[in-house]
Amino acid sequence: MPHENSSILLDFSVQSLLLLM
Repeated sequence: MPHENSSILLDFSVQSLLLLM
C-alpha cells in the first residue's frame, strides 16, 4: 500500500513540474 501511495505522489509531483514548465 505505501508503495502505491509513493508512486501516486511522485506522479503528482511530475505533473506539477510539467504544468509549471
